[in-house]
Amino acid sequence: MITPPIRRRPSFERLATLRAKYSFPLSSTAGGRAGVSVAEATLTIAKTCIGGGILALPYAHLQGGVLAVPSMCLLGLWNLITSQQLLEAYEALPTSEARASRTGYSAVAHAALGASGVLLLDVSVCLLLTGVCASMQVSAAHLVEEIVPRMALPFGDSYSVLVLLSGGCLVPLALLRDLSRLAVVAGVGLSVITFGLLVVAASGVARFGMPSPPQQLLELPDLSGVASFFSIAAFSFGMQTNLLPVRDGMAEPTRAPEALTLAVIVVVGANTAVGVGLAWLYAGGGEDVEQLILLNLPPSSLPAYLVQASTAAVAILGYPLPMMPVMQLLPARLPPALRTEGSDGRGAVAGAGARVGFLSITTALALALREFAVVASLCGILAIFVCLVLPPLCHLRLCSCPPSHDDDGVDGSLTSNNGRVRAGVYVPTRRADGRLDWLRRNSSLTQGARSLTGASWRPMSALVDAALVAVGVGALAYFTAAALRSMGSSSPELDDTVGDVSNRDVSSGEFVMAGG
Repeated sequence: MITPPIRRRPSFERLATLRAKYSFPLSSTAGGRAGVSVAEATLTIAKTCIGGGILALPYAHLQGGVLAVPSMCLLGLWNLITSQQLLEAYEALPTSEARASRTGYSAVAHAALGASGVLLLDVSVCLLLTGVCASMQVSAAHLVEEIVPRMALPFGDSYSVLVLLSGGCLVPLALLRDLSRLAVVAGVGLSVITFGLLVVAASGVARFGMPSPPQQLLELPDLSGVASFFSIAAFSFGMQTNLLPVRDGMAEPTRAPEALTLAVIVVVGANTAVGVGLAWLYAGGGEDVEQLILLNLPPSSLPAYLVQASTAAVAILGYPLPMMPVMQLLPARLPPALRTEGSDGRGAVAGAGARVGFLSITTALALALREFAVVASLCGILAIFVCLVLPPLCHLRLCSCPPSHDDDGVDGSLTSNNGRVRAGVYVPTRRADGRLDWLRRNSSLTQGARSLTGASWRPMSALVDAALVAVGVGALAYFTAAALRSMGSSSPELDDTVGDVSNRDVSSGEFVMAGG
């Protein structure tokens, strides 16, 4: 496993641990310390980002037009900067008793912002994972709807019936408490998605050859098109939630920035290749690009049946994985009788009720939102706070404007018995595991130990942090408002294809507004 099991406080990072465990054989060593290599860490971080959201990127690239590729690179650079800030903030944490009860991102949020920071992180992650679960039901329903004949039912359309059926089928999976066997789906899922994208590409080449680039990819989009692309593309990142567990599991933790940089390059390259390549292939061939690119496969063909059925199965079987962290985070803030984990029968029954209630919420969201691009964009909006706003805010509090005392230290000050002054700032040495060599003032110090109380702040770094926070909050507010406007003006009787982007209108109800 990448990280030790969390014993004192459940964390969403258990999901990252489960996914990473089944991604690669984590058995490499370096310098006598067991852990993963840089290559394995790179692939694990990249795999966290590449999931179901990549299926909507061809649709998103047509909305972004000629600015889609530069916007993808900018989004990758933005994620790289905030991820490096999260790493620096994590390394600046002192070793304390409070640190032992929290891990990774939760420890950083608590040290920087206190209990309110942990609450913000937990709520944001829960909302994000709720959207991820809803997107799985939406994609599964659309894919199965493409396979089975359209059903004319007096009590509802085929999509609604399939969403309700998926909710019923998920009840036994939602009640599972041991996900050790089911977690392998996280590893299989990437293979299934990769196979599906290759089949879509091969089918497009066989049908259209190498067409000329479509006009939509060469046009300059309006602001709503760029914003819509950003909100959908943000769903295809999210490496910050898995970064710190991977860093702790590396044989050489000090090389985590190297693995991070390589992972960002891989993710940006894969997202751009899929988005531009398939949008070029199908839109250039004169075919509408669906919100789920797998729906562009020829209907009633064997490749379409295979790809769509296997992807729908992976979406359903993988549902409990993002659900489990929510079930671990929320009950910790509820009365004991309502908590998921309990030692008596009452707690166990309440836990089952909470899981079924969560499944009902995601099923209702899937029925209400219906379009995969809508759900993907809303998930991207939620990811902006977790991945692009909170890391620079924590970096500002812990590194650029460091506090003069531990967040819950014994005597309110920190010292280090090893280090040197670099550019006017005292820098402690790193231990073998890559963390900084902090000691408390009341610990036994060697001669020449330096007090870190009242550490100098870094004005330029603070300015960058503040700018990133401001830009992130502004983007979050704009995308959210635009998404609400778009959903409020949409009509339920519209198709979900991208057709001619230049002729789309807000009144058409298509998902073209920023984040919506």
